[in-house]
Amino acid sequence: ELNTPVRPDWLVRMNATFVGFKMVNGIRCEGWRADGGNRNLYYATADDRRLPCQLYMGDTVTPTGVEQTFGMETTFDIGSIKIGAADHTLFDLPSWCDLKEVCDYAWGPTAAPTSREILV
Repeated sequence: ELNTPVRPDWLVRMNATFVGFKMVNGIRCEGWRADGGNRNLYYATADDRRLPCQLYMGDTVTPTGVEQTFGMETTFDIGSIKIGAADHTLFDLPSWCDLKEVCDYAWGPTAAPTSREILV
């Protein structure tokens, strides 16, 4: 599988359920749970901007319930978020990566920059 950005509509596609509000670093955020292979909890600012506050990914979801196996929680620094188009050079592959092949990073394979398709 390829490591790709999260689809903007992933919560809708995963049929997420609202789990309530919580404060993250003094900011009121609304939470959504969207289980796939893992339990996923996503919190975004409870305003029109809907900026990411926190993401938890972990625990294996099985037919018999949730098994506590691992977990990763990321808390976002909302003050550092820049709205607008990113500089495309941020996504340039390193010179040691062959542009016609899939690069094998430590965190998994990544698509070549010439690829126009993202598999999700």
